[in-house]
Amino acid sequence: MNRRAFLATAASMALAAPARAESRSAAPPADLGVQLWMVRQSMARDFEATLSALAALGVRRVELAGAPQRSAAELRAAIDAAGLACVSGHLPLLQMTDAEVDRQFDFARMLGMKTVVAPTPGRADLLDLAPEARLAALIARPLRADDWRWNADRLNALGERARAVGLAVGYHNHNVEFAPQEGGENGMGLLLSRVDPAQAHFQIDVGNAVLGGADPVALLLRWPDRFRSAHLKDWRAPLTPTTGLASPPSAPFGEGVIDWARWRAASARAGLETSFIERENLPVEDEVAGAAQALTYFAELQRSA
Repeated sequence: MNRRAFLATAASMALAAPARAESRSAAPPADLGVQLWMVRQSMARDFEATLSALAALGVRRVELAGAPQRSAAELRAAIDAAGLACVSGHLPLLQMTDAEVDRQFDFARMLGMKTVVAPTPGRADLLDLAPEARLAALIARPLRADDWRWNADRLNALGERARAVGLAVGYHNHNVEFAPQEGGENGMGLLLSRVDPAQAHFQIDVGNAVLGGADPVALLLRWPDRFRSAHLKDWRAPLTPTTGLASPPSAPFGEGVIDWARWRAASARAGLETSFIERENLPVEDEVAGAAQALTYFAELQRSA
């Protein structure tokens, strides 16, 4: 059996094994997709086989990140062949010049994306550096309130630029957004209060918000209609919240610190369009199986609601 067949077979077994046969027939909730960063090691081994394995689990929507360095045409052909739709992608827009952003928008459109999401903040001074030096410079010092205001203004400008070519712009949080800033607000609050809803929306990472000490459900209630999608991940207990760089142990869904029934009810009321599974820090052999466990868990959670 070649690697491609093995991955597809393993995915089917991972979905089917843990419980009764009749419960395994439940399809994943229609709003769930997979963030490809979760399976980046598997994609590096065999991109096409990994996509096919996800499709075998019932996945239909994916978000691009961590894919092999291929042309947009090659990526699109592989994604289409697997029967998947790349509806959005993580592109470091807030660390790019206008010319670089325009090239990324062209790339996104060729892949069929409707949304491009900035996965990290930036700073004005980073744009004067070579692209390969920007991330290290960003990490070198914490962002201040004025930096968050710059990010908000930049999102407004990028949103207008994106709408002109038929795309939407979003912002994805980590935990650093929840560090207190001057005046008692945090970076997330500064972004939400300054970003024009007509120009950009937000993608809430539930696990990252909890890691930063925030209540993601409370965020939805405080800022209705601002969040369009989500990332779902969980952490093993005990969890010590932090707004510093951290990579806690990942937990299977249903075994971590987050009340997913509460979150799913809140996200449904808020009208989130897509929620992407994104387990963290898995060994390569567990990546596809981790996606299977997540989809099975949320299918069962939906059945029991």
